[in-house]
Amino acid sequence: MPMRTWIVPLLLLPTTFSGQPIVDITMADNGAGQLEVRVRPQSTFEGIVSNLTFTIRWPESAGLALDTANALFPAADYMYPAATAVIPGFNGYLYRTFNAVGMVPMTEFGYAWQAGVEYPLCTIDILAPGTEFTLGNDAWTSANNRDFFCSLNGYQRTGLVYPSIAPQTSVRSEQDGDQLRIILTPQGNYFGWVTSLDLTLSWLADGSSHLGGTTQQPGVAAYLPMVKDGPEVVEGGRVYQRFRGEGLLSIANAAEAWWAGQDVEVLTVPLIGNVSDISVADDAWTVANDGGYRILLNGQDVSSGVETSTGIGAEGPSPGLSINAVCQQGRILVSGTTPVPAGVLELELLSLTGQQVYHADRRMAGGRIEQALDIHTLPEGIYLLSARIGGQARTLRLVL
Repeated sequence: MPMRTWIVPLLLLPTTFSGQPIVDITMADNGAGQLEVRVRPQSTFEGIVSNLTFTIRWPESAGLALDTANALFPAADYMYPAATAVIPGFNGYLYRTFNAVGMVPMTEFGYAWQAGVEYPLCTIDILAPGTEFTLGNDAWTSANNRDFFCSLNGYQRTGLVYPSIAPQTSVRSEQDGDQLRIILTPQGNYFGWVTSLDLTLSWLADGSSHLGGTTQQPGVAAYLPMVKDGPEVVEGGRVYQRFRGEGLLSIANAAEAWWAGQDVEVLTVPLIGNVSDISVADDAWTVANDGGYRILLNGQDVSSGVETSTGIGAEGPSPGLSINAVCQQGRILVSGTTPVPAGVLELELLSLTGQQVYHADRRMAGGRIEQALDIHTLPEGIYLLSARIGGQARTLRLVL
């Protein structure tokens, strides 16, 4: 079958590449029996996705392990994916190619792609659980004209096939009057599935204090509804309440995004009565009752720990690790404060693919952070700066 022979009306084509970004593609197993394919433009775009082709392979021993595509909103409005038949390739693999064709500009529906954001194209049901799937190019796809390919407004704008990285993610609570906010902080950008989230809140038992009903922001509730998991339990002078959430769709499919180092409020709980010393629990009770903090992203356990909780009152929030960074003349100037009076500050610079490009351990004293990192040899791009000290961590997204 000939590939990429789609025709786009010429009057819709621009005469230059202006406004037409390079487009990258990724795929992830959501941990719930589906693959999800997403695209990532390198700059804004609102025209026609003339053609997008990609191929997935898996071991021939698994048989018909992958179904056809399920188009996802809103991409289905301006391009619709279709699957070819499964074809034996070489070296013991089966291949299925998917083509998406667009004839109408995104602007017809009021849509536009933004730089660096992932947009869901489709999900594909896994028919043989446990099969290893690969999205990308190899000798067989190249020889058979089935490599990843993208055309925008009739011009070839093919980028990279990149891995969907599930970032390490910490949790903490923040008390604001009679409300408790539960906050996640991912160490990298993320657009995939929150497969599940489990945590336990604990506070001093006084016989009358308890937690009210849960509330969530609409965007978060769309992809990760959270509920109480069982009743409150009193043991050892403390009260424990477990919470659980299971993902319904990817963050990208809910038109949301997690950005490196930026807080995500997943849950708010009213405090009823004299609730004191409340926090996300990480103690002997949670260990014995399997109630510890655990988050799965794309089915992977990326729980990086429970951070120090804070309370907002008359004296303001309790101190925590705070960092800022400025890129200047081949250096990153890092400043901030730490609640640890003395200790080792670990600084790490990562590429968006998770590759470490810089690491340094600096002994701190006095609670102030003032460091300069030499990065003059690094190419321009987007990086993640992670700082860790005394069990606390913060991550910033930097553009060099």
